[in-house]
Amino acid sequence: MADDGLLSGSLQETIVAALVYNTDAHTRITAKLVDLNWFEDPYREIMERVLKYWRATSEAPGESHINDVLDFVLDDQQHKKYNLYYRILERIARLNQTLNTQYVYNRLFEFARRQNLKRAIFEAGTILSQSTEPEDYDKVEAIMSGVANFQRDQYDLGFSLAQTDRSLSFLNKEDNTDRLILGIKELDEEGIGPGRGELFLLIAPRGRGKSMMLHHIGRRAIDHMQWNALHITLENSAEATAQRYFQSSFDFATRNNPDSITVMSKDDQGRVVEFLRKENPAIILLNRNEQRAFINKKLAEMEDVNDNRLRLLRIKEFPTGDLTYEKLEAFLDHLETIDNFVPSVLLLDYPDLMAYDRRYDPRYGIGHLYQQLRGLATKRHIAVVAVSQSNREGESAKLVESYHTAEDISKIATADYVVTYNQTKQEHELGVARLYVAKARNEKQWFTVLISQNYAAAQFVIEESARMTKKEAYTDILDKAGSITVENTTEVDDAGTTR
Repeated sequence: MADDGLLSGSLQETIVAALVYNTDAHTRITAKLVDLNWFEDPYREIMERVLKYWRATSEAPGESHINDVLDFVLDDQQHKKYNLYYRILERIARLNQTLNTQYVYNRLFEFARRQNLKRAIFEAGTILSQSTEPEDYDKVEAIMSGVANFQRDQYDLGFSLAQTDRSLSFLNKEDNTDRLILGIKELDEEGIGPGRGELFLLIAPRGRGKSMMLHHIGRRAIDHMQWNALHITLENSAEATAQRYFQSSFDFATRNNPDSITVMSKDDQGRVVEFLRKENPAIILLNRNEQRAFINKKLAEMEDVNDNRLRLLRIKEFPTGDLTYEKLEAFLDHLETIDNFVPSVLLLDYPDLMAYDRRYDPRYGIGHLYQQLRGLATKRHIAVVAVSQSNREGESAKLVESYHTAEDISKIATADYVVTYNQTKQEHELGVARLYVAKARNEKQWFTVLISQNYAAAQFVIEESARMTKKEAYTDILDKAGSITVENTTEVDDAGTTR
């Protein structure tokens, strides 16, 4: 610092004065919270030695010991910093005469935020002035993301149950406002679904149901919760992702003679006793012109009834292996700043394809990434829904358990809810699958729900679900399942008219 008078009376000097001369409840906390990176030289150099003294003695140096702490300068009048340090000590001694340490503690976050912003702007500006490489732009985004997400919560000391204004705040929340209703009765009744501040994880073998369930959750978010939904894909293209949303929303198939669907015949207790096969109700649209006319007709109808729910969904594609956690944070900040779009649910397809530290054991890297994603859910109060593959054993397992997860089993410990997708070849041919609740942090777990699907129309669930019967009974039902020949199909002409 060229002019040592520049920060005279500043909050920086006030914090230094508090920690040099005062030992009380407020300075004890302040000494543990301050970060040397918040200070500029020569205050950073002074604070480094003062904090070392605090760690060794749990008290401030005070007038008795501050000269000893800074003896590397003050013992040598010829030292080039002697006069500077002498004037700083005189100044903070005067400041201390009227110092309120509680005031200093209360303004600590303000100081930290300002200093972090200054440092980030300087670092980002330096990089941008010296480089035009895309990799360096990523570094800048990570720097700005880090400072944008500096949280005051770390200074929140929590609350006691006696502070009823906070401890009873849960009574102010309406039921289900923070948890997405999946539209699968047996899961909804048990409170199994993505919730704000939580990580919801779906595990499935390769090519089985992962993306389709994300689409289902995205539709439920915008249709039934009016939540903003952000769907990030690292596997399928953005165009293919959008197509599935339109298919499932408007119930159309893109190939001729789609497979018939399976419906469930149940007894009085809601148990499946028989599978029945029915003609697929999806409208068949065989070429792009038919699809365009039909979709435009549906969109026009939505505008007529002032339906804006499609605006609640945002799709973003990142190349496989390109998206880092820091870049994800930066993208969320960018969406909010530029487009005022703040997601209530983040659908991530899928984290294992993100970029993470692979220099050591890759399992550690992916495990740490999932911890960051759960932290993201908590920090931003959003529901994070991620999908992941099962391992090799899970490929052939009739029931995918939590231990079948690929790479790092710590994913299961990190996630709040874990649901596995199960489907044998026989079930695939019938268009049914089983969802097993492998983990539910606060609800019932270890039970299975049977669902009926219509993948021809990109529909993960078609309003048919049931609690699983005994294994032997279910096997008999599968073996006896018949099919109905599809005699008539429904097509649409270029004008979007059914024929």
